[in-house]
Amino acid sequence: MTALYFQFMDWILSSYLKLKVYFSSQLSIGTELKLFSLQALATIFLAAPKALSDVSLFITLTFLLIGIILQICAAKLTRKAITHESFLKKRLECSFENRKGKPEDENAEYFRSEIRDCLIAILEQLNFRYSPLHRIRAYLPRETTQNREFSIVAYFTDNSDLERTRTGDYPDEGVLANAWRNGTCEVSNLSDFKENESLWKNEQKSKGHLVSDKSVDAINFKARQYFSIVIRDPQDESKMGVITIESMLPKSINVKQASRIIEMQFAWYIGKCLKEFKNYAPEPKFAAERGF
Repeated sequence: MTALYFQFMDWILSSYLKLKVYFSSQLSIGTELKLFSLQALATIFLAAPKALSDVSLFITLTFLLIGIILQICAAKLTRKAITHESFLKKRLECSFENRKGKPEDENAEYFRSEIRDCLIAILEQLNFRYSPLHRIRAYLPRETTQNREFSIVAYFTDNSDLERTRTGDYPDEGVLANAWRNGTCEVSNLSDFKENESLWKNEQKSKGHLVSDKSVDAINFKARQYFSIVIRDPQDESKMGVITIESMLPKSINVKQASRIIEMQFAWYIGKCLKEFKNYAPEPKFAAERGF
């Protein structure tokens, strides 16, 4: 039985390594995350033989069962990620073909709409799609002669008081700017604005990385948690924009889950759409009067 056990362990580990090599050559984003459960599986199987002499056959078989279940789940998740990415690639190819010869304003609005659809899908997977307490936005940086500003490209919330077109630039400060510099940024457990407005405002600067009172006063969504993540160009990995999820609850956003959903399923497509939007979007000085 012990010999059979070690033979099975060897097969599982070799299968894992082959799958990892294969998927690394097939996928362009999030490979390590997609195969995380398989890596955990290999770790379990490597650790189990050391304890074999001290545990019963029942526990050994339980390890085997858990490993098989993890392998099946990992295979399903990886297949889903591959299918999703393939779908988005085909969708983008069709978009490029259909946008040829169209007016620039129309093309910019099209890619803005595509990004918004992705934002809605992200909230859907986080179970915030119909929550008036959550909001998600995508930003593009805009370099000026003096500093950097961030412009909203797309947004979504189920809050009817806030779901309207908002234009304007945001200063290079706060969670948004911090994520741009470091890749991600999360702030949570802020005070409730309705219970203590003064404390909430102070925390926006002490915890939320805002600098000026003007920036704090301009906030219309009184969030208690923020999570921002950089979106990169899938071709050269350069930074393209930032996605920010906000919540009026103190800690409702699962940061690991949100990162995994964005990076595994949507980052590639949003990055391409941000790049295309930037190519078609009007100059800043004309943007407001043209609805951007």
